[in-house]
Amino acid sequence: GAGGRLDAQAGRVAVLARSRLAGAGARLGTAERRLDPDRLGARLTRLDDEVVASGAQVGRRALRVTAAADARVEGLAARARSADPARALARGWSLTRRLDGALVRGADELAPGEAVVTTFARGRATSTVTEVTLTSRHPGDDAP
Repeated sequence: GAGGRLDAQAGRVAVLARSRLAGAGARLGTAERRLDPDRLGARLTRLDDEVVASGAQVGRRALRVTAAADARVEGLAARARSADPARALARGWSLTRRLDGALVRGADELAPGEAVVTTFARGRATSTVTEVTLTSRHPGDDAP
């Protein structure tokens, strides 16, 4: 009766326990192999080499990007220097403004009797317009 059923149940529990223990032992063996110091050391060395190589690659890219940015900045600086009005003034050009500071771009903006201030590379002069002569020629035209 009851004793036989109990023995059968105990047998099934023992078989199940051995099966579970065998599975756990296999998983433990797999985990142990993964944690093998030699394998871990080799993997860490490989990963360290990858990190060093990636760092070197990032460094090279950073140098290229920085060099390109430096060249761009230098080009922009050269353009800014060439557009500096002080350089044009040094070459003999001048800037003429009304007394209110407005830049005069053409004789058609002036009238006889009007006072203007002309800026040169070395100083300024205030003068009065006595005559205005208009031409059809524009700066950059090749006609005399």
